[in-house]
Amino acid sequence: MLDVVDGCLPMDASGEFVAEAERSDVVCDLLAHLAEEMIRMNREKQEEIRGFLAWLSDFTGARVDDL
Repeated sequence: MLDVVDGCLPMDASGEFVAEAERSDVVCDLLAHLAEEMIRMNREKQEEIRGFLAWLSDFTGARVDDL
């Protein structure tokens, strides 16, 4: 993945970005997509945690906070 990003942000020999060949919009879109995926996955994880804690509470007959 980093190779793709490096390909979208080419640099000259001195390490400066080559503006004519720069495709920072692609990198920005990729980062936005990754952020959205992280948010979605975090929501799914939180739902799973809530479901497990509800099951545990029902199974033990006690509040999870009291365990």
